[in-house]
Amino acid sequence: MMDTNLKALLVMHPFGRLGDPGDVGNPAVWLASEESACVTGRVYVTYGGRITSYPCLSHKQAKPL
Repeated sequence: MMDTNLKALLVMHPFGRLGDPGDVGNPAVWLASEESACVTGRVYVTYGGRITSYPCLSHKQAKPL
């Protein structure tokens, strides 16, 4: 049975799963190949879209440090 914390994490994740090494490795292999010869100055973020599921805080709701 899955841990309660892991279930809660997966519910918030758009893909419904955690990433695996291939999620980072496959783009890295592509970038090292000739197929990406014209790609320059690009950042590929590999967070699986998870940040999109976090509620945004407005500046009025944010507490000062």
